[in-house]
Amino acid sequence: MTAIAKGIDIFQSSGVILIRASLKQASGLQVTSGTINLRIFSPQVSGTTVSLQIYDWAATAFTAGTPTTDHELMTQQQYTNSSAAATNTGIWAYAFANTGFTSGQVYIIQVSDDTATPTAAPQQQEREFQFGSDQGDQVAQTGDNFGSPAGVITGKVAAAPTSGGSFSLTGLSPTLQTTANAYVGLWLVFTSGVNLGIARLITTLNGTTGAATFATSGTTGTGAFPNTPSANDTFMILAAGE
Repeated sequence: MTAIAKGIDIFQSSGVILIRASLKQASGLQVTSGTINLRIFSPQVSGTTVSLQIYDWAATAFTAGTPTTDHELMTQQQYTNSSAAATNTGIWAYAFANTGFTSGQVYIIQVSDDTATPTAAPQQQEREFQFGSDQGDQVAQTGDNFGSPAGVITGKVAAAPTSGGSFSLTGLSPTLQTTANAYVGLWLVFTSGVNLGIARLITTLNGTTGAATFATSGTTGTGAFPNTPSANDTFMILAAGE
């Protein structure tokens, strides 16, 4: 199977883009046959003047001129029901490589019933999508740690340890402080590997070398991890109350 780009209103900038549309007649019945074409437009703005470029499927690029191929034919999708019969869905789809698209650009998809006697109501559907990039005006600031809760440190185990009570950490984000005892009493919880979901309180953590120990102190949650982790096992370091 080919990897499909993740996203609905924003498509991931890797993988194959899959366009789908559910078509209905005015009566509410599914549109299961006909000539259903896909077109993609790129809005262009110059000052307050708006224009559209169309995707040329032959050139795999947008053009303001005359395209060689301005549309592609979509296919109505079926599934096999519990009686082993092919069943119509009224869902039309087309998949294609993402060549010719610009990260962060907004595009307009048009799905059109171009049958001689169209039955889809409305005859055309349009919707916008953004290709890759961040949504809106989100800008990363120094110290931001996207993908993890605020204040959480993420990283992985360095060289293969020999026990669950002492090992070195690497790939830390954000970078560790070098202040003595800065991380004593914080939780380290594994997010992959043989200790997945298991947390232990940090006894020592050298902010320069990444060497960490987990010793028993009589408090619940202290001591070595029950399993010896492997190199590249991932973890998060949380505040004691999190």
